[in-house]
Amino acid sequence: IQVGIRSGYDAYVPYYITADQIQFYDTKSPYTPLDVVLGGSGRSVTNIKHTRNITPYWNAGFHFRKINADKQIASAGKGDNQTASTAYYVHSDYQSPNGKYRGLMSVSRINHKVNEQGGITIPEGDPINSYFDEDLADANLSNAYSQDFRLGLHVYNQYKVRDVFQLYHSMEYIENRNFYRDDPLSPDADFYDQILINEDSTTNQSQTNQFVNEFGLKGDLSNMFYDFFVQFRNVKYRTTYMPGHKRFFENSGGFNP
Repeated sequence: IQVGIRSGYDAYVPYYITADQIQFYDTKSPYTPLDVVLGGSGRSVTNIKHTRNITPYWNAGFHFRKINADKQIASAGKGDNQTASTAYYVHSDYQSPNGKYRGLMSVSRINHKVNEQGGITIPEGDPINSYFDEDLADANLSNAYSQDFRLGLHVYNQYKVRDVFQLYHSMEYIENRNFYRDDPLSPDADFYDQILINEDSTTNQSQTNQFVNEFGLKGDLSNMFYDFFVQFRNVKYRTTYMPGHKRFFENSGGFNP
């Protein structure tokens, strides 16, 4: 859970590989799991991972994921995508031979694009089955698309004095760009409640940049794990139709038992 201000653009977050979802490995030989799903009607998901130890104490790897889904209605044919998503991350970790130091690094990126159809229009009196008929269903939007681009960098350093006393620092940078465009405006202009600024097109872009530093003290005390931390967060937000940049500085602290 993110404490503090957020952009609110969360619809495509489940497709983004966040820093806490990245798996780190200690492999004695190269490890490459493949997961490819070929669905019907032009739908497919591809997951490829590869990781290997460069030295007994240093590992590196990557994860690539591709999602394609063709339109199920108002389609121009095979390859006419409703959704096209490409995501990947690279990661590396190192631990000292004595086990006292541990460092993790990862870079994540996703470009998720959706051709928006705005629902469909069915003439009055047509049976409900028409909603699922690719020849009868009439999409409200024909030129609109939305796009979510995210780029993240995460670096984590930890030094263990003893099991009961461990110091750590976590740094994360995330850039998030959101787009919506309908250009030229789809023929069914009544889809929009109001048409402002441009009569022949609509386009909007927003961007959020956040830089987070967290410092903490953690350890295992008897049968209890503890974690004290302070966090410094810098957020910058800008959008097409609001002048200037909005910048926010947030400081917080906490305790995790």
